[in-house]
Amino acid sequence: MNVRSLVPFAVVCLLANVVGGCGSPSAETGRNKNPAIVMELDPNLSKAIATVRIGDEVKFVLPARRGPEFVWQIVSNDPRFLRPSSGFVYKPGVAGAAGTSTVAFIAQRPSRGFLRFAYVPAAGGKETELVEAYEIRVTVRP
Repeated sequence: MNVRSLVPFAVVCLLANVVGGCGSPSAETGRNKNPAIVMELDPNLSKAIATVRIGDEVKFVLPARRGPEFVWQIVSNDPRFLRPSSGFVYKPGVAGAAGTSTVAFIAQRPSRGFLRFAYVPAAGGKETELVEAYEIRVTVRP
């Protein structure tokens, strides 16, 4: 096969990918146009279930009852299916109410996995004692 016959073949393949979507990526890299899904987690439970679609941004609002002296951390997450899109943002409660910490993710590809959070002292080291934990089973649909 010579170069002259290879060039038209490459052009046809590129056009087929553009028009037919043959070369669509296996993972979503950006956020879709829908508003973010906000999931407020119940402070009395330690487990939850969430179902989202590829490209959805989901914000988890975790209770921060002990104030800014304690922080939520991501203990386990597979960024191939849920990519963090923001860090934790602490918001103090109004008139003495408990505060909240919010973190956001963008669903990347169809999958099912667990997202685990730990609530620990902000000044703690590597072996800080766990105060609270939260586990969310997340399903990402096409």
